[in-house]
Amino acid sequence: MLMVTPFLMLFLMFAVAGAGWLWAHVVQRRAGGVVIMDEPTGWRVRLPRTWPIFVGLGTTLGLGFIGTLFVGFATNGHPPLWLVVTATVVTYLGGVVGYAWQWRIVHSGDDDLVFFKGQRLLELPLTFGRVQRVLLHVADIQAVRVEAVEHHGRRGSTSYSYRPVLSVARLEPQVLADWSDKAKAEAFAGWLAKQLGVRQWLGA
Repeated sequence: MLMVTPFLMLFLMFAVAGAGWLWAHVVQRRAGGVVIMDEPTGWRVRLPRTWPIFVGLGTTLGLGFIGTLFVGFATNGHPPLWLVVTATVVTYLGGVVGYAWQWRIVHSGDDDLVFFKGQRLLELPLTFGRVQRVLLHVADIQAVRVEAVEHHGRRGSTSYSYRPVLSVARLEPQVLADWSDKAKAEAFAGWLAKQLGVRQWLGA
C-alpha cells in the first residue's frame, strides 16, 4: 500500500482538478465556479490560494514517496510488516493533518473577498502579500481586469496563469486570485465587475 500511495495521490489530484474544471465550466458557471456565500450584509467569495483537498493529497504524496524510500533503503528492500504499517499510518495521518490545517485557514475567512452592500465597501483577502485587511470603497475601484502571467519552465517551456486584478485609485493593483484557467478568471472578473458596477472590464 505504501509503495502505490504516491501514484494513487497523484491520480486523485488529477481527478479532483478535472472535477473542479467540470464544475466550473459545465455544472456551475456562475463567476467561474467560485464559492459565493450570500450574507445579510452582502456576499462573501472564497478565494484561497490552495484548497484543503490538494494540501491533504499533496502531503500524503510527499510523505508516501519519502516513506517508501526510507523503508526500502533502511531494510535493503525487505521491510518488516510493522515498519510498513507504521510508515503507512504516518503517511496518511500526515495527509489528514495537512487537510485539517488548510481547512482551518480557508474557513477562518482570511482568504475571503467580502462585500458590504450597505456601505459599498470591499474587503480584500489576506493573500498576495497583504498582511492586514484592506477596505476599498467601490467608488475608488476603476476596473476589474485579468492579467496574464508568464511562467518559464526549466526546459524552456512557457505557461501562463491568469489573475483577476482590481485597478484602484491611489493604490497599486490588487491581485485577487491566480488560476491556470483563463476562462475561469475572465468569468469571475466579469461577475465581479457587474456586482460592483464597474463600467470598464479589461480581459486578458
